[in-house]
Amino acid sequence: MAYSIILDAGHGGSDPGAVYNGRQEKDDALRLALAVGEILQNHGIDVEYTRTTDVFETPLQKAMEANQSGADLFLSIHRNSFPTDNEVSGVETLIYDLSGLKYQMAQDINDQLEAVGFVNLGVKERPNLVVLRRTNMPALLVEAGFINSEVDNQLFDENFQDIAQAIAAGVLDTLDSQGIVKDEDYRVQVGAFRNRRYAERLLNELLEEGFPAYLASRLSAFYERAGMMQTLNGETGSVSIIGAVSPQGGDFSEPVTQNTKRFVRCFWGLDKSLAYSRHFPAIHWLSSYSEYLNDLSGWYADHVSPKFVDYRNRMMALLNQESSLMEIVKLIGGDVLPDDQKLVLEIAKVIRLGFLQQNAFHKDDTCVSMEKQFKMMDVILYLYKTARNLVAMGQPMSVLKAEGIFEKVIAIKYDVANDNLQLLDLYKKDIDDFYNRVIAKNA
Repeated sequence: MAYSIILDAGHGGSDPGAVYNGRQEKDDALRLALAVGEILQNHGIDVEYTRTTDVFETPLQKAMEANQSGADLFLSIHRNSFPTDNEVSGVETLIYDLSGLKYQMAQDINDQLEAVGFVNLGVKERPNLVVLRRTNMPALLVEAGFINSEVDNQLFDENFQDIAQAIAAGVLDTLDSQGIVKDEDYRVQVGAFRNRRYAERLLNELLEEGFPAYLASRLSAFYERAGMMQTLNGETGSVSIIGAVSPQGGDFSEPVTQNTKRFVRCFWGLDKSLAYSRHFPAIHWLSSYSEYLNDLSGWYADHVSPKFVDYRNRMMALLNQESSLMEIVKLIGGDVLPDDQKLVLEIAKVIRLGFLQQNAFHKDDTCVSMEKQFKMMDVILYLYKTARNLVAMGQPMSVLKAEGIFEKVIAIKYDVANDNLQLLDLYKKDIDDFYNRVIAKNA
């Protein structure tokens, strides 16, 4: 039986993905996915697609379709994006964790794309991505260059067929096309007993060693009780289940946590380093996720602002950049970073301390309205835009930090009462004054 692959062209329909000068990620992804699929089919691989036209499906729908198809591999094609145009270029491949067939294939794909001319940004773990977490087969997400990089776009357009061939070659290099072995799980029976007591003793020994006997089916049977329901008097309601998992040592790779994450659509990952640093709630923004964002985007647009989801995504992108930059800082220190990257670290600090950190004993910070949250995001992103313009003019971060504007924005949650939100509008004026002062002093 031939090896089968699901090819997913990222985004589609009402979701254009990243956009740059009229160029939409969904179009590049579809074109490339179809080209890769044709090459794989010519090499005897069975290929199915999540879409072959400009239609929209949620990432969860794509993952469920892949699972139902029984395919051996899931490969999603995307283009990357960075908040600042023409600043970053290169390819990277995202996988759930750095292990198994998918890890080797991700490395092979990146090596092939590097040979075409791309910068190889490596293989990254992204356990919070739905198409990587909810698929039952090995899954990869290829970021084929940055759509807001002229260098990558030129490479993409001029070497399109070579790029499709490189991705297909990366897949084929990993698989033995003459005798393909599937990356499967097997159920193993370790014993059969007439005496129930002996069977339970062996079961307990297996559980102590971390082997999840019947774990997945029991967890799914528990969480599947959540959802819409009809009451005895004919009313429509819902049942929400909140589960708590406490892995030893905070190890999220242990079986209970991993199987729980396969069945839930929202996960809050508590982080002991945040708790030790007195950052509460100690929910880590990178290990946590919610699959309800697309479901709630219409509500946010109608009741808060049409820009709410966009602002949230931009702030998450800054926090992801901070995480990558901190790896460099730990190795060689922060002084060697260029000022635009120092600015990313400073704005991420504003987001962490001024927006995410909460004081449950403060009268205004205990509970914050959606309107105030949106306006706080608006001010933070306006500060980032203004400071980025100053950095682009050659102003060093030391000058910007000396003005105290970053600390002032961090203190918004305390300084602006929940019943006096019009004060938030004055912060943009303060940021404009900050811009003018820096220009006047250092022009």
